[in-house]
Amino acid sequence: MSTNQRKRGFAALTPEQRRELGRLGGISVHRRGVAYRFTSDSARLAGRKGGKAAQARGAATHFTSDSGREAGRRGGAAVSIDRAHMAEIGRKGALSRLARNAADRSA
Repeated sequence: MSTNQRKRGFAALTPEQRRELGRLGGISVHRRGVAYRFTSDSARLAGRKGGKAAQARGAATHFTSDSGREAGRRGGAAVSIDRAHMAEIGRKGALSRLARNAADRSA
C-alpha cells in the first residue's frame, strides 16, 4: 500500500473492533428472529459442497485403503477412551434402528 492510501471500512478496524461488530450483529439477528440456523440436513449439504470444492481444487485428503484404515484406528482409539460418550453413541444407534424397523413394519 502506498503512503497516500488509507485503509477504509473493515480494513481500518482493529481485530477487537471487528469482533465486537460481529458480536453485535449476531445479537441483533437473533433478537429479530432472522438468524440462520443449521439443521442437520443443511449442515450435511454444506459439508458435501465443501468436500466437492476441496476435491475440485485438489486440496482434499486422498486416503489409500491403508492410510484410511490407520486414520480410522487412531480416531477410534481416541474416541473409545470416553466410555460415557461411547455408551451414548450406542444408545442413539439402537434407538435409530428401532425407529427404522418400526417404520419398515408399518409401510
